[in-house]
Amino acid sequence: MTRYRLLWIIDKTKDEHNAPLQFRVKWDGSKRIATFSPKICIDATKWSQDAQRCNANTTHTQRLIPANIINRRLSQYEAYAKQVFDDFDSRDIVPSVDQFKQAFNMLRNGIQPEPERSMRFSDAMQEFIDKVQFISNWSANTLKSINGTKNTIYEFDPYLYVEDLTNDKLSEFLTHLTDKGYKNTYIRKVFKNLLEFMRWMENEGIYHGGAHKTFKPRFKGAYDYRTVIYLTWDELMHVYNMTFDDINLERTRDAFCFCCFTSLRYSDMAQLQKCDVKGDYIEIVTAKTDEVLRIDLNDYSRAILNKYKDATWLGAHALPVYANQVMNRFLKEVAKQAGLNSPIKITYYSGNKRVEEVHKKYELITTHCGRRTFIVNALFLGIPAEVVMKWTGHADYKAMKPYVAIVDQLKAKEMNKFNTYRPQKTN
Repeated sequence: MTRYRLLWIIDKTKDEHNAPLQFRVKWDGSKRIATFSPKICIDATKWSQDAQRCNANTTHTQRLIPANIINRRLSQYEAYAKQVFDDFDSRDIVPSVDQFKQAFNMLRNGIQPEPERSMRFSDAMQEFIDKVQFISNWSANTLKSINGTKNTIYEFDPYLYVEDLTNDKLSEFLTHLTDKGYKNTYIRKVFKNLLEFMRWMENEGIYHGGAHKTFKPRFKGAYDYRTVIYLTWDELMHVYNMTFDDINLERTRDAFCFCCFTSLRYSDMAQLQKCDVKGDYIEIVTAKTDEVLRIDLNDYSRAILNKYKDATWLGAHALPVYANQVMNRFLKEVAKQAGLNSPIKITYYSGNKRVEEVHKKYELITTHCGRRTFIVNALFLGIPAEVVMKWTGHADYKAMKPYVAIVDQLKAKEMNKFNTYRPQKTN
């Protein structure tokens, strides 16, 4: 809510018995001041500065205007000012002096002020995308995420204007996403992009509201219920050693297993070239973070590279790679043929509603599971987290905590074998 101060100032320069009043409005820490001259004159000797009103039962000027009539006009001006501020506050806008004057004068003249329309949300966000993607060197995935947020909001309200982004509107948008059944993990990502965009608009002078500073929703379960899908070492070895009648499945398996043995993301594996192989290691610049990574090869990853090193049809590429969507489809068939049928329970929240779904493991396998498989198995084999992070490019230990928790559970399960083992009796 905008804090403001209303003052009546007496101009005594001409005649204190017929002194004009000025109506002065101050707000935004007195940085903004609007002054109006309502053509109201009073006798300054009959004025209460503390009450900001004419003294009761007095008359003013040569026309002998009663104090109650003058005071009623003063109250009306103050009511106009309050109404204008209430209107701007409802849109989370701190008005400029010109905006306030225009709205005040329209109201005083009997014209109901209409909200000032600036830019459509979709136009402003496209400007944000066009300008920032190159400055910030967005990855393809980041650009896809921002465009997805733009399309999601357009679906919610195609006629949304920038100044419509109030706390109430953001709450309405949050309800819309929940009613559509989106997971809180997705909704959190949408609002993260939206609030970043609103901060940019504020810096550019496009958005004058403050909803991005005050709207702080809590996305239940968006932080605590992530299910990490990965292959155990036995499952990985089974997939690695399988034979396939379909060459597409074989090549998909090889590319996926290479991620499982190196920690590469799909985007980095897809751009890996033969010249990136430096004997016993590969060296890449990651697509997501532009970080230079040196990843040591092991017998499995080296064998996969050797399988395709003389494949001239690959050109400069080191591995056969399909489009991510296509590869994910092939990968599910690979996992299905491998018999990865164990049930996996997925728990997530949509709004305050807890949802539990059970899927067969092969239905959940994607290219990113390769990176997760590498991390879990590396930690389980006893490789220190600090070393694993050198290969994966994780900047801090926080990102490793979900994997460490999984490994701790696996180790506890293995230790429990001591408790359940019963030696066979000998005669």
